[in-house]
Amino acid sequence: MKIVVITVAWNEEKIMESFLFHYSQFAQKIIVFDNMSDDSTPDIVRRCNITELYHFDSNQKLRDDLNSKIKSEAWLNYDNYDWVICVDSDELLYHPHIFEFLEWCERENISVVTPRGYDMSPESNFPYSPSNEKNKRSSLKGIGNRLYSKPIIFSPKRVSQVIFGPGAHSAMYKPEPKIYPNSNCGKVYKVDPFPTSMIIYEESEEQSVPKLLHYRFHGMSDFTQRWKSVDLRRSNINIENNFGTHYGTAIGTQLKYYDWVVSNSKDIHFESDFSF
Repeated sequence: MKIVVITVAWNEEKIMESFLFHYSQFAQKIIVFDNMSDDSTPDIVRRCNITELYHFDSNQKLRDDLNSKIKSEAWLNYDNYDWVICVDSDELLYHPHIFEFLEWCERENISVVTPRGYDMSPESNFPYSPSNEKNKRSSLKGIGNRLYSKPIIFSPKRVSQVIFGPGAHSAMYKPEPKIYPNSNCGKVYKVDPFPTSMIIYEESEEQSVPKLLHYRFHGMSDFTQRWKSVDLRRSNINIENNFGTHYGTAIGTQLKYYDWVVSNSKDIHFESDFSF
């Protein structure tokens, strides 16, 4: 089975090494589109022997329309792969039996997989990282956030066109795909006073579903600095089209959510054996 990972990056030196190490455990190719990073991100990418690095310039502005276009079209050069994973550079897709799961999807003619999204606690480990023994599972702590349940895994053998929305939170596939799972899981509740996009869910019995682990919290100081930097990069196109509106949210509100994630994160569980 051949898997290719596609990502867009800007100044991701704090997580890029872990990102590449993680996906190199099960992907044969990692494609990185670098948005003119001025830190060590490109150098880290070049050191990984299964990566391809490309650069694109958005005039130092965040352009979600360009990011979506890249994710929607880049995979066409890799349509000989069995599965494509389109993620942001702070998102780690994880399933302890990923190959068995995707083989089951192929048998069931499933074209698109929507993993369960989680905001990860800054106290959580990575599933795989250079600091762990290779392939050793580690403690994963986070909180379910439906916003990050994205339709980002698909089979290029069963899909002819993909159009990702901003942030890849939504996507249109042609032909009409068979999607797994076909509904969100768990009891949903809203956390006040956070933005309406912060829809949290409790984990259900669907522990066999892959998880999309969102590592945007590296520590309060780093998170604050990153938030302010990205907010300053918002382009007029983003602002006019309400792309990435969460970056316009007051940093104080986001720090409250940060504290809430730290206080309420729970261990993320998977079935010990793949049971399909």
